Amino acid sequence: MPWRNRDGREGLTMGMKHWALAAACVSALGLTACQSERMGRLNTQPAPLTPAPVAPVEQEQLPPPSQPDPQPSGFPAAPGEEVSDQPEVASTDPTAPLTPPPGSAPVTKNSLVGSWKTRSGGSTCQMFLTLTKYGNGSRGGTRGCAGDMANVRGWDVKGAQVVLYNENGDTVARLYKSGNEKLDGTTSSGQSVSIFR
Repeated sequence: MPWRNRDGREGLTMGMKHWALAAACVSALGLTACQSERMGRLNTQPAPLTPAPVAPVEQEQLPPPSQPDPQPSGFPAAPGEEVSDQPEVASTDPTAPLTPPPGSAPVTKNSLVGSWKTRSGGSTCQMFLTLTKYGNGSRGGTRGCAGDMANVRGWDVKGAQVVLYNENGDTVARLYKSGNEKLDGTTSSGQSVSIFR
């Protein structure tokens, strides 16, 4: 309802001005939300790729399996490593302690603390060994490891042997010093494992 101001002219009340402004904004917003068909729909899907030509598949019989070659592998021995004519054979009982290799040096806990690269089962990952008490040994762990090595939670030194444990205290792997900043051994499932820096 219009009202008269001091000059005698008619005008809108403040409340009416706010309602008029709100109605204009809602109408403008409603109009901008409508999609125009003038530009057509935008095609956001990429065009399909044409397949690459494929050569025909050939089929042949495989040769019969052969016995392992008793000859040496042809790889040179690592520095400080003795060459033996006897092939390496895995233990039949993977939980049995390994006999230390001849000349394996004793290991101290302090020399093992820190980060190690671990190779087991063809993959490489990280292992961290600390002096924090964990069960009967010290806390340790792995990152990015698979298989048995993924379960390492603790470790301890037993003479020249480093024993890795899971959270239940079961042996995961046994390692011996095989070089400067390198230890080799086997997991409880019989898989070879190496840690090195």
